[in-house]
Amino acid sequence: MVQRLILFCCLFLLVSCAANPQSSLKKNLQTRSDQAVLTVYMAASGPAEMDVNARLEEISVEVDGAWISLDLAPVEISFLKLKAQQFLVGAAVAPLGEHRRLRLKLSGLPVEAGGNNKPEEFFVLSLPEPLELDRGSSKCLFVDWQLITDRPRSSKLTSSFTAWGQGQTLGGELLYVACKNINTVYVVRMDINEVVSAFSVPGPITDIRMQEDGHSLYILSSGRRAIYVYDCLNSRLVDQIALSGSIEPKNMVLSADGKYAFISDAAAGAIFKVDLAAGKVVALNRVGHRPMRMAYIDDGQGRLAVAATSSNQVFMLNTEDLK
Repeated sequence: MVQRLILFCCLFLLVSCAANPQSSLKKNLQTRSDQAVLTVYMAASGPAEMDVNARLEEISVEVDGAWISLDLAPVEISFLKLKAQQFLVGAAVAPLGEHRRLRLKLSGLPVEAGGNNKPEEFFVLSLPEPLELDRGSSKCLFVDWQLITDRPRSSKLTSSFTAWGQGQTLGGELLYVACKNINTVYVVRMDINEVVSAFSVPGPITDIRMQEDGHSLYILSSGRRAIYVYDCLNSRLVDQIALSGSIEPKNMVLSADGKYAFISDAAAGAIFKVDLAAGKVVALNRVGHRPMRMAYIDDGQGRLAVAATSSNQVFMLNTEDLK
């Protein structure tokens, strides 16, 4: 069985960003439901092993014949570091529609190495397939940097760039990272330690949980008071389980068989049991004491451990009726 893992964290702790402090966002990005988010990653490939440095000044996308700059902070890039690890350039609100071309503005490329680069140079890249951004969507764009020499061991270098949008993720061990501030879940391939795609969920996202078989990912949205169901095998959202409008969901765990979700509501001091197939609440217990984190204990007895922060207690509930 393909192993799939989940992780809930903020964008600044995302895999590529954690090891590259320069890739921190220009600002704490906040988005509206009618906007689209584009996250840009960069890497390097090819046989060259030279430590070439440059500055990525700007990334623009073409819309109706005009170039619109993404609101991304300039970053310093190193060819050898990009070969070692995927680099998070940043995330920004992007124009809606079908994107076919982007433009990179770079400075500091090594003209002294004998190449034909200018002190400041633009690279216009065509995507192999259009990247469609709809209202509320969140997707990834990937850029690869290659250094080309005219002959082996030559100091004459020419920079070349290619770009592509995310596609469907097939196979591999996957890590799911939820970023609540931009209502986005990122998909990371653990065998290569790289982000490969992203998708949006109406938020704010408060928790995510994976079924044991790895087929479905459940995403808890406090803003919509709902559980969204993501089909991991086909890479798409397939269902939405609406909760009561009076519930303020905080945390969620799944039963061992993946049939039920248990949700804590700290404000109401309550725990809810949700039948995921029927899409409804089937049990409720108001334990009080602001219940927060929970753990499902799979020991054959069906117990749920609930931590209450206001009383420094742990309640043990029966998972059948929550008593």
